[in-house]
Amino acid sequence: MPIPGAKRIAHLEQNSAAASLALKAEDLALLSRTFDPAAISGGRYSAAMEAMAER
Repeated sequence: MPIPGAKRIAHLEQNSAAASLALKAEDLALLSRTFDPAAISGGRYSAAMEAMAER
């Protein structure tokens, strides 16, 4: 099974090293505020693409 972002061994090593990363509570809170899924803005498609989808 392919692993996204692991085309090269160096990338695989970087990706697997991220598993040992420990974030502080304040870091997690900042990430939650910055990338809050409830705060989605904008449409899913551009107007041109949406016009094509509604045909």
